[in-house]
Amino acid sequence: MNDLKTREELVIGSLFHDIGKVVRRAGLSIEAHQRAGLEFFKKEFSNLLPDIGEFIEKHHEGDSNSPSVENANNKLVYYTCYADNISSSERMTKIDKGFDEIRNIDNIFCNLFVEEKEPKKESSFFKPMKLSENISATNEQRASKENYVEILKSFVDDLKNSSLTVNDIDFVFMKHFSFIPSQTAKEGVMDVSLYDHSKTTAMLALALYDYTQGTIQNYRDLKSLKNEETFLLVGGDVSGVQNFINRTSSEGALRSFRGRSFFIELMQEVIVQEILDRTNFFRPNVHFVGGGHFYIVLSNTEYVKNVLEEIKKEINEWFFKKGLEMRILIDYVPFTPDDVKNMSVVFEKLSEKVNSRKLKPYSKEELESLFELNYDCELQTCKVCGSKVNVLFRLRDMPDEEPIACEMCRQFYIIGREILESKRAYIVETDERTDMNTIDVLGKRYCFSDKPGKGFKIHNIYDFSKDEDEIVRLRVITYAKHSEIEKVGEEAPGKKIAAFKADVDGLGNIFKNGFKEKTLSRLSTLSRMLTYFFKQKLRFLLEKGDVKRNIVVIYSGGDDLFLIGGWNDVLDFAKDLRYEFNRFVSNELVTFSAGYVLTDEKASIYEIMKLSDEVEDLAKSNKYGEKEKNSIAFSNALHRSGKSLEKGIAINWDEFLNDFWAVYSKVKNYAEAPNTDRALIRKILTMSVEPSPMDKAFIAYMIGRKGKGEEDEEGKDPEKDFLKFLLSKGGTKLKALNTIMQFADLLFRKKREV
Repeated sequence: MNDLKTREELVIGSLFHDIGKVVRRAGLSIEAHQRAGLEFFKKEFSNLLPDIGEFIEKHHEGDSNSPSVENANNKLVYYTCYADNISSSERMTKIDKGFDEIRNIDNIFCNLFVEEKEPKKESSFFKPMKLSENISATNEQRASKENYVEILKSFVDDLKNSSLTVNDIDFVFMKHFSFIPSQTAKEGVMDVSLYDHSKTTAMLALALYDYTQGTIQNYRDLKSLKNEETFLLVGGDVSGVQNFINRTSSEGALRSFRGRSFFIELMQEVIVQEILDRTNFFRPNVHFVGGGHFYIVLSNTEYVKNVLEEIKKEINEWFFKKGLEMRILIDYVPFTPDDVKNMSVVFEKLSEKVNSRKLKPYSKEELESLFELNYDCELQTCKVCGSKVNVLFRLRDMPDEEPIACEMCRQFYIIGREILESKRAYIVETDERTDMNTIDVLGKRYCFSDKPGKGFKIHNIYDFSKDEDEIVRLRVITYAKHSEIEKVGEEAPGKKIAAFKADVDGLGNIFKNGFKEKTLSRLSTLSRMLTYFFKQKLRFLLEKGDVKRNIVVIYSGGDDLFLIGGWNDVLDFAKDLRYEFNRFVSNELVTFSAGYVLTDEKASIYEIMKLSDEVEDLAKSNKYGEKEKNSIAFSNALHRSGKSLEKGIAINWDEFLNDFWAVYSKVKNYAEAPNTDRALIRKILTMSVEPSPMDKAFIAYMIGRKGKGEEDEEGKDPEKDFLKFLLSKGGTKLKALNTIMQFADLLFRKKREV
């Protein structure tokens, strides 16, 4: 058996080792999970997969329910058994009182900052569901056997329809077992999913095998590595990402901006896959990838370290050659099997090493090349990014169009166009070097395709096919109702748009100090849950039934997002996002902040992004009482004088939901009612610019002076009703009233246009 086949067998066996737990929970066996899993595997997969029965039957050191690992004929099982023991060190349960096999998985967010909760909130859980579904937290602690029967049936069907590569098998496990618990003791914390436990087991088993070169002949010899630095935590950080994304003009702005954002997502995946391919590891060894960052667990060998240095050098040379002001920083920290119980120190050491690299990112030779003077007067200026290049290309490839873009900007425009307009599911490697519709990523050429090949899948990633044997599935949000920013503006009331930027507050502190037990599996579960929310859950918020929001997602993943849309759709989305996020995490100490920028569709994307950053920072710095962050800030870019205020306005989310939204809803009803007067909105808008102590009296005067006006279907006068409600909320002293009245004025403009 060659080494690649051996590695594949080890990883597949490690992923399957606890499958019997699902079989038991589905009520299909009363045997111990080792025996139940073995019988299930023989029935469903013995003719499709290598014989991994011993991984399932003998992955324990031995007890009354199963044979000992030392009786295994296949010595690869040693690695799975020991990796399983290491991975199981995350458990915070008591088994004295037995098990409740159909209990739901604990919501891992509820177990963050437990000691700081006053009082401790009621726990929440997640039902067994597929990753492709719309999942919300519940207060129900127990599932049903039917839940597990459905999960198991779907698992079998998908696996039989898949290519049965290691990466596909891993993805099928992730799809089905990400929201079921690894253990179901009656007492204790059960917030680690079966998928994350199985993945961590496979990750560590392969790294141990690679470290020992597969020479272990005795299980006790493997256990002796407990305090030996057998593993490497590898971290990657692409610096210069923000400047790269922002570096675009108004020419093809939305497509170019989206293309640059997606290029970062694609590039980081290409980097990760290159590392895996050249070190002979697989996707289960990827701890996290997103936002220009990644973490991978590999073996602590000189070969692996040399490969990492080679890849880092090659990537940076490509960046330099293409004129991209980015750098890849890759570093690593060794750790022991015993360190897996608490990985915070390991992650901190890695973070310190990567950050120190940022202070000195260039070698002497690179600096000399960087500052070489170029006296070529024939160079032309790219009208998109401003780079000096030899040749310019047509951005849209239309015969009568003037060449304005460099090769890379042309490429980013193509990517953005495909992401926003095309439904081609695959991005595959190609030998074509001259076609301008191909994409150069780190020296490899890719093209969008309807057919699978070696590369990536971005649409319908939860559907499987046997011919997708070289595919990596990327969870990417490609949502866009319109592909042109002008059309987004045309649909919005008053033809104005909004940008919305948000991310989770204090994410570093969450990972560093949130848990008592910072194990690899627990950190993996937390990372994946955040990715699920910002990659998958967001889809359900953007498409509410048959209604598509007038929004374009520029980026969403990891713990943050950035989108542009009609100002009203973005405002509605902000409210729904806050509600769903709080419901999902069920922990008042886990929050996010956001910046909302009201602007014109003709504004430069660069300026929109810059202002979005500033407004989000304002929300992050907002303090209310003894608390901070957990806020939304608004820019007043549409101040009636035509000038922006020096600062935006930040309010915490409770104020937004209780006061802001209540007044906005009331004035929205007034603005959209028939025969209402825009003059009232203009008066309140003017007063809100510089609130006065006399404003309440003036509003009361307007109410008293007004005679009986037009009544709605409920017999109410909309104008009086709004003014009385405004008084009850503090009148012009209400925070962000100026912003609310701007929105009302835009609604009136829409009514007038109709």
